[in-house]
Amino acid sequence: MLKKILILSGTSFFLSLGLSAQISVTNTLTPAQLVQNILLGSGVNALNIKYNGSTTSAGIPQTNVTQFGSTGSSFPITSGVLLTTGAGSVAVGPNNSSASSDSTGTSIITDPDLTSVATSSTTNGVVLEFDFVATGDSVSFSYLFASEEYPEFSPSNYNDAFGFFLSGPGIVGPYSNNGVNLAVLPTTSTSTDAVTINNVNPTTNAQYFIDNQTGSAYGNSIQYDGSTVQLTAKHIIQCGQLYHIKLCIANVADVFFDSGVFLKAGSFAIQGPSALFIPDTLVDVTPATFTFQNVSQNATNYSWNFGNSLTAASNDLSSQTSYYPTAGTYTVQLVAFLGTCSDTNYVTITVIDPTIEETNVFTPNGDSVNDFFQLKYTNMSNINMTITNRWGEVMFTGSGPNTKWDGKYNNKPADDGVYYYIYDAVGKNGGKVFKGHGFLHLISNK
Repeated sequence: MLKKILILSGTSFFLSLGLSAQISVTNTLTPAQLVQNILLGSGVNALNIKYNGSTTSAGIPQTNVTQFGSTGSSFPITSGVLLTTGAGSVAVGPNNSSASSDSTGTSIITDPDLTSVATSSTTNGVVLEFDFVATGDSVSFSYLFASEEYPEFSPSNYNDAFGFFLSGPGIVGPYSNNGVNLAVLPTTSTSTDAVTINNVNPTTNAQYFIDNQTGSAYGNSIQYDGSTVQLTAKHIIQCGQLYHIKLCIANVADVFFDSGVFLKAGSFAIQGPSALFIPDTLVDVTPATFTFQNVSQNATNYSWNFGNSLTAASNDLSSQTSYYPTAGTYTVQLVAFLGTCSDTNYVTITVIDPTIEETNVFTPNGDSVNDFFQLKYTNMSNINMTITNRWGEVMFTGSGPNTKWDGKYNNKPADDGVYYYIYDAVGKNGGKVFKGHGFLHLISNK
């Protein structure tokens, strides 16, 4: 059966090609590298990666598991991993053919789960699979399916198909090992929600279909005549358990009119707990009370260690306060839990004592330089100071944040000589009283 050839005017054809740059497709990385380095998000590690059932083949570059990039193009996914029925190079635009295909380097696959989705025999394609340990309670990734079968062979027996089959603890479905297919529509107008040529097209579930004939949607970006919108595959999983994912795509009934599924880079992610908190300040003065705002995500229970021998536990995002009566450096720890999974965050805070700088010479001669005796301090709320001469006679008393002596006694300049002072001060946070004494030289140069 041959696809009908669309006749286009030269003007409209070249206008469509001028819309954007082509995507790039390269197969320098192996399937295993593409999974680990491109597809997976942070915190996810793939185990036992296989290409068409072989771990050895997963370590060799393949023509139908490739890397793509769309910088400068109108294609909606910037970069990622491309799984194709034929060679990935077919995906590169412009859309200047209605029947592109290239089976170079591909082989026939016979996966029972994919056959079930396709409802007919599969031919060339790829099965990329791996295990992973759940570090959260859900897994998701973004994808877009595109095909040369659109729109002429939708629907038809040439129902090129793909599937994302997840199996593991708590998963109950109709596929191998009680697996489920994650390549499904949010809503469907048919008896199935599977994303296939026959189930997403101009007439069926059309809200998820994009017509790209002559590059009408993506300009020069891709060769495929049509695609789905960008979709999200997702499912609930159990934290700490081992799961298996199988990503498949294949031609159906023939090896022509290729199809591909674009997997967004870094989007294969597990929603695990993320511990995060913000102190109201990083440095305070004794005695200090800190407040810690809990801004963690995707967690249900929290355990605090405030670094001062005090701890707390909560099952919500309520803020916590803790008291630090003595100076020092403290490491505060928050552990956020989601079932058996957890994430830990640390913040270091510092508590300091107020300080007083004791000077011992001043020259109250009216030149506006060092005319006053004043204790320099930080983080004090009040200071009381008394100055006496060597015989114990009180020359000055003062109280307040800016207490200072102008070198006068009974409104007359005091004699040059040695004087003594005592003080007590309260830290800005109250509580602790600091006391001290010393001597000073009054030199007026009279």
